[in-house]
Amino acid sequence: MNLGESISLAVTSLRANKMRSVLTLLGVIVGISSVIIVLTLGASLQKQLYSSIEASGANDTNVQVVQREDDKGQRQEPQYPGMMGDVPVRDQLTPDDVRALKAAFPGEVSLVTYSMWGVQVTITPGLDSSPESDAMFTPIGEDYIAAKDLQVGAGRPFDLADFDSGARVAIVNRDLVKELFHGQDREALGASVSAVVTGTNTVSSYTIVGVEAPREQSWIEGLGDFSQPQLYVPYTAADPIVPDATSFRSLSVRTAPGVDMSSLGPRLEQFFNSRYDSNPDYRVTVSDFRKEFDTFRKVLNTISAGLSAIAGISLLVGGIGVMNIMLVTVTERTREIGIRKALGARRRDIRLQFVIESMIICLVGGIIGVLFGTAIGMIGAKLMGQLVGPPIWGVLISLLFSLFIGLFFGYHPANKAAKLNPLDALRYE
Repeated sequence: MNLGESISLAVTSLRANKMRSVLTLLGVIVGISSVIIVLTLGASLQKQLYSSIEASGANDTNVQVVQREDDKGQRQEPQYPGMMGDVPVRDQLTPDDVRALKAAFPGEVSLVTYSMWGVQVTITPGLDSSPESDAMFTPIGEDYIAAKDLQVGAGRPFDLADFDSGARVAIVNRDLVKELFHGQDREALGASVSAVVTGTNTVSSYTIVGVEAPREQSWIEGLGDFSQPQLYVPYTAADPIVPDATSFRSLSVRTAPGVDMSSLGPRLEQFFNSRYDSNPDYRVTVSDFRKEFDTFRKVLNTISAGLSAIAGISLLVGGIGVMNIMLVTVTERTREIGIRKALGARRRDIRLQFVIESMIICLVGGIIGVLFGTAIGMIGAKLMGQLVGPPIWGVLISLLFSLFIGLFFGYHPANKAAKLNPLDALRYE
């Protein structure tokens, strides 16, 4: 008997006992769907975490001005110390350094953002003292909007002319518009606002030219949602709220797609060191966190695989159910087995038929489980805020594992059937 005939006989037998076959399928369906759901939700969680990390700039290369060390690894006391040990303005990075960086690495460095701390201010529209809003005043550079994916929903983003001229213009977020302009973008655009540094008399006025578009937040971002009113201004127009905003202690460098950071990093460090060779107190360090990011990715993959393995335990339970049903089937079909052996069927033919029946049950259950698990998993992923499907490798492994379960748990009943004595089987009632 060839393989095709064995498959045909197995399918005919399963169709003759539809209810039993369906009940046997359930254990496999539950097991496979559990694995697929876990993999899908895990993929959604990973994608959200990666997106959040990349949006925050944690995957960028950090360039920072630090004090030089002596031969013993101790920080040297600078000749011209900054306030409270800070880097003096004269030793910080400048826009000229940024322009030189982009010119030195064309096609490799795509975005450079300046790391400046925001300042807590009180915002009032015009000269009116009411209403007012406590907001974060943040000076930004030319590439900040692209690097942070800041979408301007109404009005316009900053242009190079704003930075070159130090224009007193601002982009505000939705929270500030809600507090000062009743949530109406039209009222906000073109309005003049005054920013007063909290606890001081330092004040500066700006004209709103853009309103940030509403952001769709995932549930992960919502867990740590400490959003507050924001006022973004060109760094060249930050004075007097943020004095000396045209010099920076650190930069974030984003490379172009496909650039190998392992080779670019040392060249970046060499570039900045050449600009600080004559500085006796300070030097520049280049930090790449991609290795840590890759480690984090591997940890998440390991956790996802572990959870899938735990969910796969239910598949083993389903396999035991398949074995029990197959043992019952062998007992019920004892006379049939005796007749087939009397007509010349060999042991391996009987064994193959029952193994194939078991594998077909598990494969069909696996396919249904994949479809059901994918549907439930994608619904859950959508609710989590990141619609993704299960990984292809997860689907293939699940189907192969279901076949293995059918083979493993179906072999004992099949072997029992193959060893039946034809005479005893024919006399069985």
